[in-house]
Amino acid sequence: MPSRGLTYDRLNENGVIFLFSKVAEDLDITIEGIQVKFPDAFGKWYERPRALTNWEKTFAKLLDVVGYSY
Repeated sequence: MPSRGLTYDRLNENGVIFLFSKVAEDLDITIEGIQVKFPDAFGKWYERPRALTNWEKTFAKLLDVVGYSY
């Protein structure tokens, strides 16, 4: 089953780590390192900025009017 640059199916744990590195960006994860000992790979999850909904914009304006700092 070819997937994301891997021609043949993964045969061992290294293949799983390789596939994880390929999908990490889709999962909003930054890989900081890969090593032989446990844990095999480590990284950080990050949250992409998103647009505010109309309700959130209205609530933020209301907080500004009352002088609440958030």
